[in-house]
Amino acid sequence: MDSPGVVNLRYCLASLKNKLNVDSADDERYLQLIIDGVSELNMFHLDISGVQTVVYDINTTTNIVELPKDFIDYTRIGFVVNGQIQNFTVNPNISIPITQECGLDTNPFPGTSLPIPTYQHFGKGGGYSPLNYRVDKRKRRIIIVGAATNDQMVMEYFSTGISMTSETLIPRQYVPAVVAYAIWQSIEYDPRVPMNDKQRKAQIYKQEVQRASMSEMPSLDEMMMAIYQGYGGSIHR
Repeated sequence: MDSPGVVNLRYCLASLKNKLNVDSADDERYLQLIIDGVSELNMFHLDISGVQTVVYDINTTTNIVELPKDFIDYTRIGFVVNGQIQNFTVNPNISIPITQECGLDTNPFPGTSLPIPTYQHFGKGGGYSPLNYRVDKRKRRIIIVGAATNDQMVMEYFSTGISMTSETLIPRQYVPAVVAYAIWQSIEYDPRVPMNDKQRKAQIYKQEVQRASMSEMPSLDEMMMAIYQGYGGSIHR
């Protein structure tokens, strides 16, 4: 049986774990390096996802939600009420936690707010809601303040088109290059790794890129077949 001309990024992760002989403990780290590799190569890839929708459980202890890895910008943030999204209120004045100890925020000005008369919210950007939020793009997170009437938050956002779902597909011949990039970057900034090891991994990556660029791209039939097989996705959690 012939192999498909395009594969999803989960295939790259499986290949990387096989090469390194590692378990799933560092999957999230390797997933991000794989996505970075696809972006670094600026390669042709298929995206059949469109605007993404993600559902989060609101953590009332931290009131912080991490942004998705493929996040560019959001269109709506709120919760679902009777089948419709009720928008949260954007509040650029919310304090951003600046320090942490053992994963807990130690910011002396935590994201809490005093009761404000409703009339003072007139004209507030993003509408008025019992929940306020601020997007911290630098640290890729959302800070939420207020009393939640629902324990789940819904966000619609624009994606880079590169994600770990079956909706992002890359040419099979680029898998070794993406894997080589992830392996190289996993040690590049580790001071414990000798410089000659880092240089060797960088050289392997360059060789795999050159090898992939000399290969034939998948045919249109192969790409269309992969797209048809990728349909049927659902909301990400």
